[in-house]
This record gives sequence, structure tokens and C-alpha cells, in this order.
Amino acid sequence: MTHHDGTHHESGQSLAEIEREHILATLTQCSGNRTHAARILKISVRSLRMKLQDYSSRGIDIIAPGNAQVLQKPGCVSDPAGGRPRWPA
Repeated sequence: MTHHDGTHHESGQSLAEIEREHILATLTQCSGNRTHAARILKISVRSLRMKLQDYSSRGIDIIAPGNAQVLQKPGCVSDPAGGRPRWPA
């Protein structure tokens, strides 16, 4: 199933699986920056960290801050000096 935002989810996926994929994709697009990803996801950084700890405890690889290729997503913009994403002012 393709959604209005262009994401694609397989039929039969649980809500938890869809949420996990969305969180991890957002984190990747923000180059691992938890604060920026949490802002885009509209959740607290604490909630994001708790979810990531849960995923990690289940053996799911979690991107470390600054280790992802910067992919543009509304809300995350690259800093021309260092290439790290930042939240727009």
C-alpha cells in the first residue's frame, strides 16, 4: 500500500512494525540526530530514546548519531559547513 507521503507498507504489517520503520527512516534522514528526528516525529527525545533502546534490545541495528548519509526530509536541513543536519531557525 502506498500512502500520500510516498511511503510504502506491506499489507499485514503491524502498527508497531510500521512505526518502527518510520522512526528508523526518519532517524536515518536526520543523520542519526535524535533531537531533530524527535522534532519531525513530534515526540519527545526521551520517548525516541526509549523506543530506540527497545529496538536495540531486540537486536535491531540503530544508527549512531552522525553516521548516516544525510538525506533531505522536510525539517532536516544540511549545514553547508559540516554537512550535519540542523533544525531550521
